[in-house]
Amino acid sequence: MKKYFDYIFIVLFTVTFFSLTSCSNDNVPDTVGSDFTINEVNYYNRAITGATNTFINIPSQERAGIQAELYPTSSDTDDTYPFYRIEIFVKDIDLNNISDKRLDILGGSVVHTIGIMDEIKYNEIVGGSLKVKSYNSEDITVEFSNLKVVNSENDAVTLNGTLSFDYSEL
Repeated sequence: MKKYFDYIFIVLFTVTFFSLTSCSNDNVPDTVGSDFTINEVNYYNRAITGATNTFINIPSQERAGIQAELYPTSSDTDDTYPFYRIEIFVKDIDLNNISDKRLDILGGSVVHTIGIMDEIKYNEIVGGSLKVKSYNSEDITVEFSNLKVVNSENDAVTLNGTLSFDYSEL
């Protein structure tokens, strides 16, 4: 009987060893989107953190939400901070007339997280625009043109460039 348990232990150990081995796919980039700057510094979506850019269209509420988490391109992929979290609300979009469509901005915020419990919130959009550059049933690309967001001290962040978002509709 002991020999039987030893055999089971060896099989389970071998299966466990191989199930914990991971594979790397170096062909998949760690970024989502393309050139994007915040205050003229390049930022990207670090897919390795699990953060995704999302665009959720909600026609029944006549609005859509845009969310992104972006890291400086100069940062190491192990760096947790700093990063920006962007949340913008726009009027819902008509999928039949979408290419180069300017989005009507309803509001939003940009939060610059510098460290644990150390962040700056910009919550008033005072200028700039958003435009849909491309769309398919799964992805949408939005161009930010001098989108300026200020905080209560009148400090500002300016967003420029294009970002790709996972698209969904509720």
